[in-house]
Amino acid sequence: MLKEERQNKILEIIQTEGKATATALSKRLNVSEDTIRRDLREMDDNGWINRVHGGALPNNSGPLLFSDRHEEFLEEKMQLAKQGMKLIKDGHVLIIDGSTTNLQLVKAMPHNLRVTVITNSPVISIELSDHPLIKVIMLGGEFFKESLVNIGIPLIRALKNMKADLCFLGVHSFHSDFGMSVPHFEESLVKQQMLESANRTAILLTKSKLNTVSNYSIGDLSHVDYLIIDRDIASQSLKPYQKYDMEIIRA
Repeated sequence: MLKEERQNKILEIIQTEGKATATALSKRLNVSEDTIRRDLREMDDNGWINRVHGGALPNNSGPLLFSDRHEEFLEEKMQLAKQGMKLIKDGHVLIIDGSTTNLQLVKAMPHNLRVTVITNSPVISIELSDHPLIKVIMLGGEFFKESLVNIGIPLIRALKNMKADLCFLGVHSFHSDFGMSVPHFEESLVKQQMLESANRTAILLTKSKLNTVSNYSIGDLSHVDYLIIDRDIASQSLKPYQKYDMEIIRA
């Protein structure tokens, strides 16, 4: 088996199964563990996987810029948003993180909804400007241009004095072992505090993010109360998540 063919097979196994050890890959592909380790190092250098001690986890190689992510999987995001709306009741105080999927959630909010929205997203704040019954609390801080959100210590301190009924958290990657993660350290700190500042947390997850990992951990999956995901995801892919006390909702 040529190296390129072998690495493509390794990538397929890791993406399908959510993780792989060097020992298991060596047996399945009938090559030495040293060969597998060299493959994993090279694949990690190329950004195809995340190499960890003894093996590898799948990497989410999707776009990072908000503008690039906005139109990606749009129909799927709209369906997730419709299901997410069913969790919201009049009178709720909501933390809504500044993800492109959460923007679709906000777009789905009816004009007669009466809630308070706490957000670090100028885009979401503007989207809610014509909703007469929705109070918007905009969290200020350093403007992070890549994700179009505010970040920073003052914002985190403000969140520590708040307690929402429900948080809709945006994540870049979602993995049964590594938990929730994002590519940027400063964003991970804000999201960690959002988890702490809400009684319950919901994740609207596009299928491209499932079973992948990114650079900086937000927290393990024990923080998640609701996982809303596409109905076409195979039940086998969700089996590792059944050990957590979360409700999995199909959209």
